[in-house]
Amino acid sequence: MHADNTDLPSRIHSPAYALSLVCAALALALGLWMWLPLPEAAEAVSEGSMIELATEVLYFVAAVSVWLLRRPGLDVRSSMALCVVLVAFGAREMDLHKHWTGVSMLKLSFFLGDAPLEQKLVSLFVVAVVALAAAHLLRTHAKPTFVSLRRGHSVALTVAIFIVTLLVAKTLDRSASVLHEDFGIELEGSVIVLVQAFEEALELALPMLVMLGLLQHRAQRIGWRGTDQGAGATGFSGR
Repeated sequence: MHADNTDLPSRIHSPAYALSLVCAALALALGLWMWLPLPEAAEAVSEGSMIELATEVLYFVAAVSVWLLRRPGLDVRSSMALCVVLVAFGAREMDLHKHWTGVSMLKLSFFLGDAPLEQKLVSLFVVAVVALAAAHLLRTHAKPTFVSLRRGHSVALTVAIFIVTLLVAKTLDRSASVLHEDFGIELEGSVIVLVQAFEEALELALPMLVMLGLLQHRAQRIGWRGTDQGAGATGFSGR
């Protein structure tokens, strides 16, 4: 008679894990805002803070995890495309998209501006590679993932939570400036710090959600009980 160790890892498929990551991020933000003096709280969630550094590192860890947790038989193109997108997320967190001129290569004004031609060509190549990778993921996996989401499969739920968290974080990122520039509403300093804390903490949760999704996907075919069996559970079947 031996102990059954499959119950614990099988619970990784519960959506509570993804929701817990987001809630922990929000709790971290609120805790920093409540317990630290305002100047220290502002520094803790500012550009170049430890939270932002951790986010950058975790995106690259997630990119490596794509290959470490890759399921046998999984489409290599999808793994490569996901890896490219994750590296792009990490590079953007490091502000590498503004490295040359201070103007984002994601803006048309960069290509119409005074940047040297070689910089424009390299930037165009990088943007094209990332766009093609994202397009491949959408074309190959968007519909199956949506179907899996309706069936309540774990990886699809984690993907949905990732997308919602990303949209909320990006909305918070622009909220203070939009309110000021478009509506003439000036937020108090403490409110601005709280919004920035929520934004940075949610961005920190994003690469963690990616790695959770990779673990859930890996678990589907290695014999853990309680898993979503079959490629249809994720849309990441071999092609």
